[in-house]
Amino acid sequence: SRFGGRADLTGTAAAAAHERLRQAARIVEAAAEAYRTMRRAADGAIEAWRTRPAGLAPAAAEALATRVDQALRTVRDGYESTLRAYAGALAGLTPAFAETAAGTDSWVRTTAGTAVAGLPVPPPGSDPHAVARWWRELSQAERDQLLASRFDELGRLRGLPAEVLDDANRRRIDADRARFTATRADLDAQVAARAAALGLDPADEGALRGDPALADLLDRRQEVDRWLENVTDAAAQVAEATAASPDGAYVLSYDPIGPGAQDGLLAVAYGNPDLADNVALLVPGTAATLSTWFPNADAAALRAQMDAAAPGARNVTVAWLGYDAPTWDLTVSSPDNAIAGAELLRSDVEGYRAAAAGQQHISVFGHSYGSVTVGYAAMDGLAADDIGFLGSPGVGASGVEQLSPGPGHVWAGATEHDPVVQGTSGDWFTADGSSTGPYDESFGANQFGAADDANLVTAHLEYYQPGSESLANLGNIATGDYGAVTEPRWQDGALPPELPGSGLPVLGPVIDAVGGLGREVVDIGEDVSGGVAAAGGHALDGDWDAAWGELSGTGAELLDDTADIVLGTVGDAVEGGRDLYETTLGRLF
Repeated sequence: SRFGGRADLTGTAAAAAHERLRQAARIVEAAAEAYRTMRRAADGAIEAWRTRPAGLAPAAAEALATRVDQALRTVRDGYESTLRAYAGALAGLTPAFAETAAGTDSWVRTTAGTAVAGLPVPPPGSDPHAVARWWRELSQAERDQLLASRFDELGRLRGLPAEVLDDANRRRIDADRARFTATRADLDAQVAARAAALGLDPADEGALRGDPALADLLDRRQEVDRWLENVTDAAAQVAEATAASPDGAYVLSYDPIGPGAQDGLLAVAYGNPDLADNVALLVPGTAATLSTWFPNADAAALRAQMDAAAPGARNVTVAWLGYDAPTWDLTVSSPDNAIAGAELLRSDVEGYRAAAAGQQHISVFGHSYGSVTVGYAAMDGLAADDIGFLGSPGVGASGVEQLSPGPGHVWAGATEHDPVVQGTSGDWFTADGSSTGPYDESFGANQFGAADDANLVTAHLEYYQPGSESLANLGNIATGDYGAVTEPRWQDGALPPELPGSGLPVLGPVIDAVGGLGREVVDIGEDVSGGVAAAGGHALDGDWDAAWGELSGTGAELLDDTADIVLGTVGDAVEGGRDLYETTLGRLF
C-alpha cells in the first residue's frame, strides 16, 4: 500500500507537471515571438537610417538619427518590459509535486488523485447547479490541479465555492496585468519601427495617424491601454475591499473587458457568502465603473450596519458591478443596459445559491439605474428573498406581483429631494407603458423611511450614509428584521401620495403634477412654520446665533422644496410627452 500510494501521488504530480510544462512552453513561445517582433522593429529602424537619401542635409540627417535612436530605445524598453512580464508569469507556475503533496503528512498518507490534463471544464454560462455538482464530484487532487492550471476558465464559472472563485480570479487579475503589459510593449515596438521606417516622430500621433497601418496600431494600443487600466482598477478595488473587510474579501467574478462600453466587471464579497446567514448585494447605477462609484464604501457601510442589527449572525455584503452601467448619455434613457445586466445578475445570484453550504437570506439592493437592473432580473426569476429600490427611476415592473420575491418582500425608499425620483416619478422604465412605479401605492412595495438633511445636489447619494435612516432600514431588511423597518412620513417622500388615475398614460403625469404641487405646498407650510417657530423660541431665549441658524436652514429647505416643484413638474411634462408619443406616432415605428 505504501508503494501504491507513492505511485499514485507520483502519477498525479507527473500529470500536473505535464500541464505546467505546456503552460511554460506557451509562455516561452510568446517570449520568443516578442523577440522576433522586437528584432523586426529594430531592423526596421536601422534600415530607415541605412536607406536615407544621399546628400541629406546635416540638420535633416541629425533629426532622422534622433528618431531612429528614439525608436531603438522604445523597442529596447518595450522588450525589457515584456520579458519581465513573461518572467513573472513563469515564476507563478508553482512546482507540480510540491503543490500536489501540499498538506499531506508524507508520501504514504496521500489521497490518490487522477490526472487532469484532459479533464473538461464546463464552459462559461453553464448552469450554476450543474457546475456545483461537477466540482463536488472531483477529487481534491483534481481540484488543486485545475485551480493551478485552469484558473482562467474556473474564474468565469458560476456555482463554484467562493474560496475557489477568489483564488482563480486573483490569479486572473495578475495574469491579465502581465498579458496586457506585454501586448502594450509589443505594440509600442511596432509603432516605433513603422514610424522610423517612414521618418516620422513616434510621439506625434497626429502625423502617425496619416498612415493607415500606424492608425490601426494606435487604435489597438488605445484598446489595450483601456483593458490594462481596467485590470489595474480592479486590483485596486480588490485591495481596498481586502483591507476593509473584517473577515476577508472574496473576488466572486471579474472580467477585464466586459460588455458594451468595455469598462470591466467585478464582484467582491465582504466575507464568505457560502457560509453566511445573510447576504446583501449592492448594484450601483449610472456612471459606475471600476474606477468611479464602485460600491466598496457602500458595501462596507452596509456590512457594519448588518452586524449591528444582527450581531450574532454571519453577515456578508457584495459590491456587485456585473453589468455595463450607462454613462450620462442617451444610454441612460434606455433600459437596454439594465436588461442585459439583469441576466448576469440573475446568474450570479443563482451561483451563490448553488455554492452555499446552507440556506442564505439574500437581499439585492439597486441604486438609481441599478434598480432597473434589479427590477428586470426580478421579473425573470431572480433568486432573492428581498429586493430593494433606492432612488429609482423605474424598475420595469408595475406591481410587486411581477417580481420574484413577491408581496411583502419588495422595498422602496427615496430621499425627499432626490432629483432622479423627482424627474422620473419613479416609473420611467415601466415595461408595460403604465405610469406606475415602486413609489406608487398601487405598486405594492413596502415603503421604508429615508429621511435626511441632504439638499437637491446630494440627496441621490445618501442612501448608504452611516447613521442615516435609510442605511438602518437596509440593514434591518438584509437581516430579516422587518418589524424594525421604519416607514416614511408622506411629507418626506420624493413623490406625493398616488391619486386616482395617476397610473394612466398621458393623463397620469398631469395628475401627478397636481398632486406633487399640493404636497409641496403642505411641506413648505410645515417647514416654514416649524422653522419660524423654532427661531422665535431661540430668540426669546436670547440665542440669536441659533435663531439665525434656524432661519437659514428654513430658507435652504424652502429653496429645495421650490426646486422639487420645478423638477417634478418638468419630469411629469417629459413623461407625458413620452406617453403621448408612444400612444400616437410611436406606434407607427
